[in-house]
Amino acid sequence: MTVTIERGATSRSRVGWSGLLWLTWRQHRALLLTSILLTLAGIALAWSMTGLLAARGEPTLPILGFDTMADPARWVLLAEQGFGVFIAVFWAAPLISLEYERRTNLLAWSQDVSPLRWLAGKLALLVPMAVVLAVAVGFTGKAVSDYYNEMEFNFSIEFMAAFEASPAIQAGYVLFGFALGLVLSALTRRTVLSMALTLGIYAVVRFALTPLRLHYLPTLRGFRPFNGPGGGETRNDDLWVDSGYLNSTGEKVDFPQACLGLPPGPPDAAKKCMLENGITGTFHDYQPATRVPMLQLIEFGIFAVLAAALFVVLRRVMRRA
Repeated sequence: MTVTIERGATSRSRVGWSGLLWLTWRQHRALLLTSILLTLAGIALAWSMTGLLAARGEPTLPILGFDTMADPARWVLLAEQGFGVFIAVFWAAPLISLEYERRTNLLAWSQDVSPLRWLAGKLALLVPMAVVLAVAVGFTGKAVSDYYNEMEFNFSIEFMAAFEASPAIQAGYVLFGFALGLVLSALTRRTVLSMALTLGIYAVVRFALTPLRLHYLPTLRGFRPFNGPGGGETRNDDLWVDSGYLNSTGEKVDFPQACLGLPPGPPDAAKKCMLENGITGTFHDYQPATRVPMLQLIEFGIFAVLAAALFVVLRRVMRRA
């Protein structure tokens, strides 16, 4: 048998970036369009509710004409808190594992397109879109929160969601969630498992860092001695961190047991009792409200660094794929 090879046979050239981006759009356009529409609908709802509140001059709205009142701004900000985990679980976590489960990785990661190049093509489209949506969500949340404060509805920045109503923070959460979902997707190669792990680990990291955010910068201390003028006056929108009693050496001490349950007496009996037990006054540690943008920027930096570390791990995993 004679085998002939035709001259000028066509050979596949390397797939360009435009081809990878087009393929990514074709594969994920339903998810992308659905996410964009839901996000825009949520933003439109938030702004419309803000307009209604402005017209009513009240922080609450009736639900479906019933007497029950809702606080729409809190619902808006709570929805904002879920945006990062939504991207992590539904965009990132299935991205690589589905290729393994469908065995399409054997075709997609051919000699023309390496796994890293295939993934880069995905991320070049998906990550910027996710970040843009996150910034829009963060901007909307901040606008709603600021509006509440301008109307003197006492919407404190200490409320977890109000602090996170920031375009930068939302972008950091999305970057971290995206990287986390991809790493777990590449390691487990199981979609449901990677989605569950992404949800759990994302929540653990978010809630673990929340108590630390008021300590990103050294706190200020106000001291009010029992004998003398007070100091360190705070504003209503400053962030409370800690408070208690100090002794003559400036150390934090507990309230003396001897001063509990004092019988009725002069108004300053409790103060006199505490002075006799070595307590010289009260203190309060706080973060000034003017530091909030810096605290938010630091939190963005923390999640950006975590995301960068996870992308390094992902690169190593994909090089072995």
